[in-house]
Amino acid sequence: MLVVTYTLPAFCVPGSLNEMLNTFQENAIDNFEILIVDDGSNEETTEIACTFLSDPRVRLIKMNQHVFAH
Repeated sequence: MLVVTYTLPAFCVPGSLNEMLNTFQENAIDNFEILIVDDGSNEETTEIACTFLSDPRVRLIKMNQHVFAH
């Protein structure tokens, strides 16, 4: 089965990240995965990302510095 991978760079976007991940989970399509790339953002963004990790389609990659944000 084909799986679509969404890569979401996240830098200090807790509200947007929460809304986006909720939208993905409400989607009727199950054949996708989400890679959240935390670009050294604040703790609130990381905490929100972690609340979605119980979904096996969601993975978090933490970066220590701002690779994507600039």
